[in-house]
Amino acid sequence: MRVTKEIAILLKKVGYDVPCDGFYYRDHDKDYERQESQNFNASLNKISAPTVYECIKWLYSKGVYVYVEPFDMGVPNLKWKYTIKTDKMVRIDSVAPFSTRIAAYTANLPIAIYYIKNKKG
Repeated sequence: MRVTKEIAILLKKVGYDVPCDGFYYRDHDKDYERQESQNFNASLNKISAPTVYECIKWLYSKGVYVYVEPFDMGVPNLKWKYTIKTDKMVRIDSVAPFSTRIAAYTANLPIAIYYIKNKKG
């Protein structure tokens, strides 16, 4: 699954430069497009659209660790929560459960990216 356009924009602002095979157009609302893997953030009109996994892997390389785990194993309809840890020993946990793992990951990415932005000064 790709990150949303909103998350892709945040990633571009904090220097995401890892080649990927998807991008959004800066001035269009259409879904992402695929091309040969490259750093689309180097373009003025395109925004790299990495997968959630690629984004998480990049965050790890920046000292921000995000993971998702069951919220409460004892409930019939399993819910998920996220945790963000940083190299500066900051820990952020979600307070509300999410219905899917991908929803929990998607919810924590803007928070993790915000940490990267503020870490840069």
